[in-house]
Amino acid sequence: MGAWGFNFFESDHDLDVVCDLDSAAGLTALESRAKERAEQKQAQSKEGNATKADGPTGTDQDEDYPLSIYAGHCADVDLVREHLDGGVLRKLINEKKAKMGKSSYAVYEFVLLGACAMSLGCKIPDDFKELLVEKYRSTELQHEALYSMQLALGDGPERYKDTPYDFGSQGLIETMMTREPEEEDSNRSYVGMNVSAPFGMFGNSKGTPMKEFPVGVCGGCSAKDRLDGEPLLSCGKCKTKKYCGKVCQQAHFKQHKRVCKSQ
Repeated sequence: MGAWGFNFFESDHDLDVVCDLDSAAGLTALESRAKERAEQKQAQSKEGNATKADGPTGTDQDEDYPLSIYAGHCADVDLVREHLDGGVLRKLINEKKAKMGKSSYAVYEFVLLGACAMSLGCKIPDDFKELLVEKYRSTELQHEALYSMQLALGDGPERYKDTPYDFGSQGLIETMMTREPEEEDSNRSYVGMNVSAPFGMFGNSKGTPMKEFPVGVCGGCSAKDRLDGEPLLSCGKCKTKKYCGKVCQQAHFKQHKRVCKSQ
């Protein structure tokens, strides 16, 4: 499968999973409502702008208003967020949880569901967040996706706060349009479709090590202090590694314990 970047939603694989989630969430049934809302907004906009020439209100009857669980492909984020927060997200969580024990791929889908929900600004249940913190490093994430999830789920300043979260993901066309001309003949792996997609031919299912930050900042998210402005907490054993809170410390523990030594 093709990929053009190392973040979430930058591969055919991820977009295929998103399509499956869209179907499971029953978003097709909301498309007529999305069109009605768009027509209402357009009519209100024309009524409020007296300087514009008179013209037909409403929208083109043939115009599509695609809805998706991923905000980057969604024409009405508010509508889909309300739909998911009304119980559909919990249904999807339970379905994915039931399959996680069977394969690393199922864990990846669970983590991608979390990224989709955060892109929309959904209310993330505490038990869902706790499982995401536990699982996101046990599957095959590209390194930018790993870092994005690390920041979103940590205690640092870039943590997710139940508002639409921008993972900074780019589509294929956007990626190609922003590529520098001199990169055309380079060997950089993100050019064209040369990036290995998750679970692709060159992938592995052993997970990816967490990014290591320098001494003096949080080992989980690189924050320089805690949310309340107080100094970072030190690892109780080695007294060297610093953390901004329990979430980052717990997420980083499996990696840190290999080098942690008592002082």
